Amino acid sequence: MVQAIALQKIFESAGHQIVGVLIGRSRRRKLPTFFETAFEGRLHHFESPNFITDGADKAIRVMATILDGVLNTRTYLKSLRQIHETLEDLKPDLVFNFFDLMTSFYAIRFRPKFPIIGIANQFLLHHPHYPKPKGMLKDWLGMRLLVWASSWWNQEKWCLSPVPLPDIPRKRLVIMPPLLRDDVQALTKVTTEDFVLSYVINNGYAQELLEWHQRHPDLKVHCFWDNPKVPPVYQPHPNFTFHQVDAQLFLDYLNRCRGLAGTAGFQTTCEAMFLEKPFIATAVAGQYEQAMNAYFVEQIGQGIHAPKLSLDWFAENKDVGLRPRVDAEWLTNRSRFVERLAQVINQ
Repeated sequence: MVQAIALQKIFESAGHQIVGVLIGRSRRRKLPTFFETAFEGRLHHFESPNFITDGADKAIRVMATILDGVLNTRTYLKSLRQIHETLEDLKPDLVFNFFDLMTSFYAIRFRPKFPIIGIANQFLLHHPHYPKPKGMLKDWLGMRLLVWASSWWNQEKWCLSPVPLPDIPRKRLVIMPPLLRDDVQALTKVTTEDFVLSYVINNGYAQELLEWHQRHPDLKVHCFWDNPKVPPVYQPHPNFTFHQVDAQLFLDYLNRCRGLAGTAGFQTTCEAMFLEKPFIATAVAGQYEQAMNAYFVEQIGQGIHAPKLSLDWFAENKDVGLRPRVDAEWLTNRSRFVERLAQVINQ
């Protein structure tokens, strides 16, 4: 979502118009307020599939997710019609697909005349020069299938990468820098404070952190999560505080923290990289893409890839003196998006 907001600002500052934003919703996830505010008056919702997690709310249950999609086929067919009617009204010159399967299904069903460009860091799976973890054959195969299915009908695949890599024209792969938010790039350097920041995408990982912290109560931890069942600020015991997801507040804490520990989402990884924050990166079980991100963090000397989310590395002061290899110029290269869009339009 923050990637869509960042891309909007890049293109609108170059004189382009964003006529609408279509986004899937489900009963399991609520759209953050910051996203609805950013695209107020231009948002169009439709029902879409979502990943189903295990009982601990950690690992992705692939078969259950597929079965849920099959059982709700009628609902999703209506969504495809809704997407088609919305795009007929908006009459866009071009559509960007942020790795959404429904866009591929829509394109197969309705064969649109406008070009579709896919944007995703998951396309790194197809790049031979990007480091990848060994093993995980089942997850790797699942990821390949998802990348293939999500990029049907794409004229180009804009591959978001934390480092510059060569394009691969035969795969229609165009390497792009991460879509860092303006707010990240505008942060001024502040004195590092003695606390660790965490962000968990599934609440099962929050329980792991709490159990670890009960054994190490002296380490100060602030953790962001999406759990509407508790107050906006919730402190289960001293030195451990939960905050509801808030983009601006998270950045403030990220800028001040000693280091980061959490699931290895691409956006969070790149923001931590830009701010040169040490990072304990844990891949969500069943998500090969996050395993790639966590492996990369270790490769550039920014932190470690931890199979289980714990803060031992910080408790043992192993983050002291880290000097990650970061290409700040590439991470903030916005002109490449505008230049490539012009090339697509003029083709």
